[in-house]
Amino acid sequence: MKKSIDYYDLSTDESTTVVDGIAQRLWPQIVPQKGTDNAIVALHDGTNRTELYHLSQSGFDPIYVESESHFRPVKYTDLGEFYVLTDVQSSTYELLSLSASETYPDKASLQASSKHILQSDRILRDVSVLDDHVVGHYQKNANSRLTVYNRSGRFAQPVELPDYCTLMANSLAASPNAFVFNLTSFVTSPSTIEIQVNQTAAESNSDNYLSKTVINEPALDYQSEFEVEQCWFSADDGAEIPFFIVYKEDIELKTPNPALINVYGGFGVTMTPSFDRFIFPFLRNGGIYLQPNIRGGGVFGESWHRQGMQEQKQRTFDDTINFAEYLIENNYTNSEKLAITGESNGGLTVGATVMQRPDLFSAAICEVPLLDMIRFNQIGLGETWVSEYGNPNEKDAYRNLKSYSPYHNINEAEHPTMLFRTAIGDTRVLPCHAWKMAARMQSKAQGDSPVLLRTTENAGHGVGTSTHGELTNELDKWTVIFESVISSDEF
Repeated sequence: MKKSIDYYDLSTDESTTVVDGIAQRLWPQIVPQKGTDNAIVALHDGTNRTELYHLSQSGFDPIYVESESHFRPVKYTDLGEFYVLTDVQSSTYELLSLSASETYPDKASLQASSKHILQSDRILRDVSVLDDHVVGHYQKNANSRLTVYNRSGRFAQPVELPDYCTLMANSLAASPNAFVFNLTSFVTSPSTIEIQVNQTAAESNSDNYLSKTVINEPALDYQSEFEVEQCWFSADDGAEIPFFIVYKEDIELKTPNPALINVYGGFGVTMTPSFDRFIFPFLRNGGIYLQPNIRGGGVFGESWHRQGMQEQKQRTFDDTINFAEYLIENNYTNSEKLAITGESNGGLTVGATVMQRPDLFSAAICEVPLLDMIRFNQIGLGETWVSEYGNPNEKDAYRNLKSYSPYHNINEAEHPTMLFRTAIGDTRVLPCHAWKMAARMQSKAQGDSPVLLRTTENAGHGVGTSTHGELTNELDKWTVIFESVISSDEF
C-alpha cells in the first residue's frame, strides 16, 4: 500500500492529493512554514536514511535525496531556511540550517552550504527554536540536559536539572520567549516546567537570563524511599556499557536480591529514566530494577546503534547475556531470582536472549514482541523495519536473521516461566508473532515452567488500553515475576 500527502481545507473539509505513490517503507514527516502552503517534507527510511523535499503549490522539489544519514527537520522559518537535526557529520547529531530553495546534489555540497548551529560531544536529542534563541536537549550517558543559546548557537546558558532525569519525548514546546517541557525520573512522576528568557538580559550577555516556573509538581515523589545509581559493566568484547539500578534505600545490594532487567536495544532508542508506578511493590519487597543501554540503542549516538543492527544484531543479545552474567557473578542476584522484560523490539531481545541462554533466568516477560524474523517484513508494518534488521529476501540477511530468530530457535531445554502479551488491535507488531511463539514453545519446550499468553482485545501496540486492561496486564506480569523470583516468605 502506497502513502500520500494531502492538503486539507479545514473550512470545507475538502482535500487534494499533492504527493502520491510514497513507498510503504517510508515515514513522511511534514514541517510547515507558518502562514504559507509551503512545507519541508522528510521521508524517513527507518532511522538510518532520510530524503528531504520542499513542498509548495508549484511542486514537490528535492532538497537532498542522496542521503545515507538521518535528518529530522524541526522548524521552517519565514526567512526561507529550515533547521534540521542530523547525523550526517556526527554520530552524536548536530543542528544545521539549510536553505529550502536549494538542491544539494551530494554530501560535499550540503556540508559546504549548511550553517552549523549546535554541535557537541553529547547526544543532541531535540531542539526548540524561539524567536531569538535555540534550546538544545542533550543526553549524556542517558541523562537529560538543557542548554539555551542565541540563534547563532553561542552564549550558552544551562538549565539546572536534577540527576538521573528525562525530558519526556515531544514535550519541548516553545513560544516567542519561553519554552515548556515535561520532566520525569525513575522515582518522580512527570512534572511540567516553563523557562522564560529575559530578552534584555540576554542581549547584554548576562550570566543568568533564564527564570523557571513549575507549572505542575510531580503527583508522586519517592525520592526519599528509593535509591537510583548509574553503573557500568564490560561486554565480552571490552565495550563499557552503562546501566541504571533502582532499589529500596535500606536493602543490601549484592546479597543476592530478586532482580528485573528491562531491555530494548534497537532503532537507536536510549533507555532513559522513566516513571513506572507498577515497579514499586517489587522494590518494596526487596527487588532491584535494572536498565542497561545495550548496543542497538543510541546512548552513545548512531555508532552505538549500528553496532547492534542488521548483520551485527547478535551483539544486542550478547550484551544482554553479558549483563545477566555480570549481575550473577557480582552477586547482585542469581538465576533463580532473575527476571527479564522487554516490549516490541525489546520483546525480540527478550525472546532471542532467553532462547540462547534459558539457564540465566527464572522468568521472562515478552510484550507485544517481534519474534518471527524470517517473515517479519510480510506482516503488519514489518516492511518499514528492513533497514534495521535486514531483508529476509536476501541470502546473507536471511541466514543472519534465521540464526537468532526466536521462533526458529526455540530451545527445547528447560526454560524460565514465559509470559507473552499481545493485543488484537496491534497493527505495528501483529499478535501472530506472540501466538505462534507461545504455541510452538508449549508443544516443544521441556520442563515444568509454564508458557503463558495474554491477548488484550481493545488495545494496540502498548497504547489504547483501558484502565481495566492495563491493570489486568500488569497483574499478570507482576504475578509471574513475584511467583518466579521472590519466595513466598519474602512478601
